[in-house]
Amino acid sequence: MRATLGLADETVWLAVAVQPATKGLDRTVAALAARPEARLLVAGLGARDKAARDTVRLAAKLGVADRIRWLGHREDMPAVMAAADLLVHPARLDTTGTVILEAVVNGLPVVASGICGYAEHVALAEAGLVLPEPFAEADLAAALATAADPGRRAAWSANGAAYGETPELYAGLQTAADAILAVATERAALRRGR
Repeated sequence: MRATLGLADETVWLAVAVQPATKGLDRTVAALAARPEARLLVAGLGARDKAARDTVRLAAKLGVADRIRWLGHREDMPAVMAAADLLVHPARLDTTGTVILEAVVNGLPVVASGICGYAEHVALAEAGLVLPEPFAEADLAAALATAADPGRRAAWSANGAAYGETPELYAGLQTAADAILAVATERAALRRGR
């Protein structure tokens, strides 16, 4: 996939953003300006999409437009993730951040905002870094400097892939259903006892 995307041995960041402001794509582009060794793939948006206009202008202003590949909507996200070295997701708000969990279990290291619902999986898996809230550019810059180490990313990748193999990760839905059933059963018993 890297060859198909015209990528060589550079460090490749991935951002997945249909809603660029919410997902912090401007933050990622600004951070890219300070990391000349990195390239950015943006999945979910094309450069001509209306939602991308402000980010495209920012990239041009910062002189990084030539280091960004706008991929648009993709059906082959596992392959895109395999082509990347790091998911960068400094979102302003992301209730779940499903892409974060997808990246972790696919062995793609992650740098994400702590405000994202699934950011806890990054920490639990030791598969990257979670940014503290409130957001600060310096925290993102420090996390990306740490993530620039290929050895560190390799360890995070292995940790994430191993985490993806743990049955407990997939037991959450059943656990929630069991808890709901237990509460419903208890309430029914209380109503019968009145």
